[in-house]
Amino acid sequence: GEAVAARLRQDPAVLDVLPRIQVMGLLSNGPKSVAFLGTAVDPAREAAHMAVLDQVKDGARARGGAGSRWLSNDPAAREVLLGAGLAQGLGASVGSTLTLMSTTKDGALNAVDVEVAGIQDFGFKELNDRFLTLSLATAEVLVDAGGARSRLSVVLKDPGRAEAEAPRL
Repeated sequence: GEAVAARLRQDPAVLDVLPRIQVMGLLSNGPKSVAFLGTAVDPAREAAHMAVLDQVKDGARARGGAGSRWLSNDPAAREVLLGAGLAQGLGASVGSTLTLMSTTKDGALNAVDVEVAGIQDFGFKELNDRFLTLSLATAEVLVDAGGARSRLSVVLKDPGRAEAEAPRL
């Protein structure tokens, strides 16, 4: 995970590496639980290189989305960004407390209470209805990742060279 990312960041063609953990499970408001698909990200690195703030800005216009903001850089913060449809289905808004449930790497059921930091609008109903974003720190607790990462997204200094650099990297 992080050791590979650190090595890739030293490559002269690489601008940064964005570590991610894919997670799925149930999101609950107490009386109702719905399935979710989520991506855990490093809040600082993701905001620096991806258009995540546009999705949050668009989500702020959704019902319950007023006050939407990006995830905190504080690793102790237990926050989540919900797709607009997912939030609507649970009656959640910015500031709501929900419970994420998933299985750990060893197959045990685990749960983490999170606060809704914002609503995201991805522009696709299917994503809005099931997708959420959380921090790597929160996912580490939820799935007991132990430093493992599902994916490392490489940001190149020259994205036009992606095809040429991919085999080497």
